[in-house]
Amino acid sequence: MPPEAEVPKSRWWIAPDLAAALERGETFADWLTDRVPVASYAGISADLARAEHGVEDQHAANQRHAARLGLAIVKFYEDNDKTAAKDEVVRDAFDLLVKDIGRRRASEGFRVVGTMCTERERLYRRPGDYERIVKALTVADDGILIEDGRHFDLYGDGAEMIASSA
Repeated sequence: MPPEAEVPKSRWWIAPDLAAALERGETFADWLTDRVPVASYAGISADLARAEHGVEDQHAANQRHAARLGLAIVKFYEDNDKTAAKDEVVRDAFDLLVKDIGRRRASEGFRVVGTMCTERERLYRRPGDYERIVKALTVADDGILIEDGRHFDLYGDGAEMIASSA
């Protein structure tokens, strides 16, 4: 029996439609038009089949929601087969996402002001991770978090309470 193929645990890439537009000679602004630039984050604790269907499905849902909400996914980030619940687990894609959102630029230089996830447990489980992503999103007043197609109020009453229940 051949050994199982190793699934990438953490990875990130520029949105394929953005990459195609740039290859055609369009600028980032031409591609973006009037949409808001965001990132898609997907994560799954255990990919037992090593098939990546869980993270693929999350990105597909984020793409559908982005189209409906007038958002443009600039970059995809994923931590596959890594739990967000344990302190000792390093989620490299999450760490890069926090850094990119905080500086409002993907590492490739494209503007990104928020992130999308299918459910908050995919993005964060521990209070410290919640605090990190919210701090990055709120360095300016343009940060947005979309969970399952709905805006999460980063500034409203009770937003800080989620950190204690995460």
